[in-house]
Amino acid sequence: MTTKRVRTVVLPGTITDQVVEHITPLENTNPETWVFPAPHGAPIRRTARMRRVGKPALDAARLDQNLGTHTLRRPPVALLIARGEHPKIIADRLGHTAAAERLSA
Repeated sequence: MTTKRVRTVVLPGTITDQVVEHITPLENTNPETWVFPAPHGAPIRRTARMRRVGKPALDAARLDQNLGTHTLRRPPVALLIARGEHPKIIADRLGHTAAAERLSA
């Protein structure tokens, strides 16, 4: 599977102000600064994120603790397909370079 390294992410209007507030102090920092870093400024590791954020969120939602990030991507994709969204748009939202990579699976 091929994914894009840099992409545009569409944000719901309900969180745009919060994200702008979070990133505004970063404007004059090193361009390599992580937007959402680990406590010591390094990239967040997937396993740490799941332990600190993912598992508690799954528990609070009373969902299976074994659900992974990619499993949680399926319902929104199914909704986009049901809405009749073009496969290229869906692939772009997922960060895939080709619609066939995701939609044929």
